[in-house]
Amino acid sequence: MPRKNERAWPPVLESALKEALKKYSGRDHSLHNSEQPQSATQGQLISDYIYETTGQRKTVEEIDGRLQQLYDNSGN
Repeated sequence: MPRKNERAWPPVLESALKEALKKYSGRDHSLHNSEQPQSATQGQLISDYIYETTGQRKTVEEIDGRLQQLYDNSGN
């Protein structure tokens, strides 16, 4: 859990998430398309990529939740 004044998805994690989506999606994602991982395997790949690039672990569930927030906030 993040501390009181700590963001759950600081810019470095947000950037790693978007890089992983591009790397593992097989197509270019934008916020106008559903960014939900298409399988648990893809979600795990994204989780592993975030950990390898930032040293911070995010679960598949946390990733799914953040992607849903991004999609919901994109106006779709």
